[in-house]
Amino acid sequence: MNALPVIVRELRAEARHAFTYWLRVLGVGAVLVMAVFFTFQNGLRAESGGELFAYLHGTLHIAIWLTVPLLAADCLSRERREGTLGLLFLTPLTARDITAAKILVHGLRATSLLIAVLPVIILPALMGGVSWRQGLSSLCLNVGAMCLALGAGLLASATSKSWVRSLILAYVLAGIFAFCFCQGLAGLFALALGRGLNSLGLQHGFQLAVGIDPQFFTAVYYYQYGMVFNPAASAAPLFKAILLAAGYTVLLCVLALFFMVLISAVLTARSWQDRPTHPLQIWIQRQLCTPVVMLDLLQRWMKQKLERNPIGWLEQRTWSGRLVIWGWLAVMISLYSLILTDPRFLTRSLGPIHQVMGWMLLVSMAVNASTSFRRERETRVLELLLVSPLSEQQIILGRLRGLWGQFLPSMALLLGGWTYLSMSLDGFGQNVSGMVGLLSSFIAIPVIGLFFSLVCRNFLTALACTGIVGLLVPSLLAAFFHAMFRVLPGVRSYDFTAENLFVIKLGIAAILWSQLHQRLIQRRFATEST
Repeated sequence: MNALPVIVRELRAEARHAFTYWLRVLGVGAVLVMAVFFTFQNGLRAESGGELFAYLHGTLHIAIWLTVPLLAADCLSRERREGTLGLLFLTPLTARDITAAKILVHGLRATSLLIAVLPVIILPALMGGVSWRQGLSSLCLNVGAMCLALGAGLLASATSKSWVRSLILAYVLAGIFAFCFCQGLAGLFALALGRGLNSLGLQHGFQLAVGIDPQFFTAVYYYQYGMVFNPAASAAPLFKAILLAAGYTVLLCVLALFFMVLISAVLTARSWQDRPTHPLQIWIQRQLCTPVVMLDLLQRWMKQKLERNPIGWLEQRTWSGRLVIWGWLAVMISLYSLILTDPRFLTRSLGPIHQVMGWMLLVSMAVNASTSFRRERETRVLELLLVSPLSEQQIILGRLRGLWGQFLPSMALLLGGWTYLSMSLDGFGQNVSGMVGLLSSFIAIPVIGLFFSLVCRNFLTALACTGIVGLLVPSLLAAFFHAMFRVLPGVRSYDFTAENLFVIKLGIAAILWSQLHQRLIQRRFATEST
């Protein structure tokens, strides 16, 4: 078998990656958190094993769609970037051998996630109330989702050379495949029940695949939608229909993965060589990405920014960097135009809408901050900056000013509109904690993301650490201090959560700023570059 050396090489390479081990830890941690949540909400009873199993199955199913596309999203694009894909084609290997070896290795990594959570999943079966059909159906659904998620990552990796583009495309394809998975599962289940193919919709397929509903794998839920069911009757025919639908689904998913491997092989054979840019792509870039309006103003603005903040100029020297500023500003303007032109906006609570937009803005800031110093480490620009006349503090402050400047117009518009509308409609006191949290996150997230972009080896680890340290840890500490303050006499009726959250986030940002400065002075990033 020609692909055997590639399989051994990939297995050895992936065994050295920390993400291979953290993947299992994250999967088991998510399932354990859901088990603890279910225990606090419903308690543990002898007959609650089926419901607990449904919750754990749903958590694992969602984790598969979120994590498995990451495994294969860079398997082929990394070979193209490093120039090793051409070396593989100098051997007797074919494109099919390479793609088959890649999907086999990453399939084993994904399978290790299922094996790692097996001790937790087996607990509801020990409690009772879980039939063998239910367990086998869960296994079939998770394996089918894993096949489609792996295929999405492989197709994205064969299409794009850039890691970020392949990651985005992998998630887009995974979303499309998840939609088809739920729709197909609902249709197969309806056929197994002897009904029409379209009698069950996407919502039914989603809840059947994920198992969020407490009545998962029971007849009560499905027969609430026009199906006649006697609760006293045996549920064995329904379980048999579910197992039959899950079995056909996993067969179709395996077949789809096989075809995706073949398509990826064709794409890899065509695109492994770097070719000149297509004339159509050049024309599109010239027409859509080249400034044509107020060129003098743009040149003066960029020259002024280069003189005042050359580090921040690196963030906005390209059209894609400037698009972040005006793109988010256009989104905010469109949002408020939609709100103010809605004749029913006076009767609605606008706090949740502002919170969702604020979270989306913070996620975009975290992504930009987490990739900041990573690019400089990969291109060795960071070493050149450190030997320039700029001090370490100027480099940090310049990059932070660039990150804050990218999102300042949209954040100012969001906070200003939120304040005005809350004073007019919802009441300012009800939204002040959300606005304070958003403002503190706007200040702290770039600092935290910049620190982890320097100390972490890859983007995913930096982004995860930024989210945990910048959002989760402050919330837990604020809740802890709030509980402590309420114990004190005379302050039980006062809510300290907003103040604690603001102080904690700024304190964490100040500590990481100091650590970031020390690392740049000591040049402790050189051995950590990817």
